[in-house]
Amino acid sequence: METSLMNLKGVTSKVLEEMFFMYEETEPTIVDLNFQYCAYVKLSHNTIQLLASKQLGEKIAKNFLGIDNVDDNEIKDILKEIVNMILGNYIGLYMKDNHEAIPIPQISEDLSDFSIDKENITNLFYDGLPLCLQFN
Repeated sequence: METSLMNLKGVTSKVLEEMFFMYEETEPTIVDLNFQYCAYVKLSHNTIQLLASKQLGEKIAKNFLGIDNVDDNEIKDILKEIVNMILGNYIGLYMKDNHEAIPIPQISEDLSDFSIDKENITNLFYDGLPLCLQFN
């Protein structure tokens, strides 16, 4: 895996561990790509997409907010916040001298807007649930 993607994966793991109490597990041999949410940010040279299953989106939002019930809008807001944290940390660590303003993360209502490259996908798995990070 190329260095920038490995660095992005490391930053993502750190953000999810420290802010959302989600600890990376061993990646399973069978990959489930059943994603319901896609938070993304388009940079001038790349797009970073964070895709999550419904179950994982709920778990992350509940952990972050410290409540037992979350709605769809709360999940989407939390996923956008994760993308914002990931980019902020990545730029602070690896692009200090050459960075651009971080655009506001967006949510895609239609996952068909994004190509999910099953061959080159970088998967992060937490609690056995699908979480995908793509860097195009």
